[in-house]
Amino acid sequence: MSLCVAMISKDCAFVGVDSAVSSVIHDKIYRVHEKGKKIWTFNNQIIFCSGKMTLSNLIMDTYEKQEIRTIDNLIKIAKEIEYKHKDEISISSLGECTISEILFVEVKNNKVLSYIIYPSKNYEINLINPGEGTTIWTGGFKSSEANKLINKYMYEGLKRDRNFNLAYAYQQTYDNVADEGVGGILKIYSISESGTDKFYDGKIEEKNIKRLIKLNDSYYTTSDTKVLVQNANNKNYNYIYLGNSNFELAPFRVNLQGDLTVQNADVHGRIDCEELKIDGTDVKDELNQLASSIEGTTLKTGVGGITKIEGNIVMAPGSSINWENLPSDVASTGQIPTKPGDIGALPASALPSYITSTKITSTTIESPNIVGGKISSNTTINVGTDATIGNNLYLNPSNWSGIHWGSTGVNIYSDSGAKSLILNAPGGVYAGGQRIDQPLTGVVAIFG
Repeated sequence: MSLCVAMISKDCAFVGVDSAVSSVIHDKIYRVHEKGKKIWTFNNQIIFCSGKMTLSNLIMDTYEKQEIRTIDNLIKIAKEIEYKHKDEISISSLGECTISEILFVEVKNNKVLSYIIYPSKNYEINLINPGEGTTIWTGGFKSSEANKLINKYMYEGLKRDRNFNLAYAYQQTYDNVADEGVGGILKIYSISESGTDKFYDGKIEEKNIKRLIKLNDSYYTTSDTKVLVQNANNKNYNYIYLGNSNFELAPFRVNLQGDLTVQNADVHGRIDCEELKIDGTDVKDELNQLASSIEGTTLKTGVGGITKIEGNIVMAPGSSINWENLPSDVASTGQIPTKPGDIGALPASALPSYITSTKITSTTIESPNIVGGKISSNTTINVGTDATIGNNLYLNPSNWSGIHWGSTGVNIYSDSGAKSLILNAPGGVYAGGQRIDQPLTGVVAIFG
């Protein structure tokens, strides 16, 4: 990571950079060293190049060997090298993989010309035009924060003293943004029609920097991780631990007796052990009794095995319990459970349609058809439409039991004491089109 702060006018320019070389591992920035070269000077040019350090160094080393050095020549070299190394830089475990920004400052026709090159935009070139004043440009890591700070210190310094020390504003800016990505040595170069020159260098003040420590050509560790391996006879450091400077708090730790402790483990293979402890309790024998194998998300018990679960089983939405090889009559009406104690092996797919299509609430049963051997009720039964009775209708043999047509006064009922049938209708009782409830005159009909 790199930070560049440039103050540019038409007559001169000052370009400052840090020397920290950093890397990103698991979204964390670590300092590698402070010997990074990020700025190159020639007789009439200053060039700042940020991005992958090995790539920018290769580009500038090639550019430095050219007899003719122009911005077009630099862009041509950068494109060729980036394309040539695209396969090896496309994937990197150490952070930045390409060139992010290039500042190209040169003196031409007694004027200072400054350009920003953006490789990510197909090497687009933008000219910085300071006009008759001074333009402050910041690029790279923490550029926005640095821009605010350099403007602040410039304003405060000029307010106190028109001849204040420019290097002070730079130093304060870099000291205040220093972290794992920015730091090391601050170097400021100047350029004008008289050429280029080193203007200032000073150590950047840093605090609590996390570092990347190289173990060999392929492996690294970090300053917030310790790897300590010594002879077993040394009583002080008989362990390896990662992730914390305290062995007892490290999420990964192992002593030389082979006792391994990890915070999380994702195992894609077989584990052979004599003991398997959870919270200090050996559960290996219990697991062997519980299951013959665990496959994916399925737990299989042994043949004829019974698993006892003390507690609750919570089924997520859309879950189901299924039984294989059910008898053909498992869902017959005689086996439908009627109370919790009767619940057995009855999957939803085997329920009769007249159960699944019937709505039963706390007070009603709603269904297109209700079929039963006997329907009993000790209260009133209301039928909204027709009632069809296949054979006989039996009424309770009590006084005044019968059939009534609401408040019309029309009814048929029995007198159980007299064992007689009574027909009542205020408008008359008719049979065969003749009214039969009026006294007969002259004709007496005798039945019997």
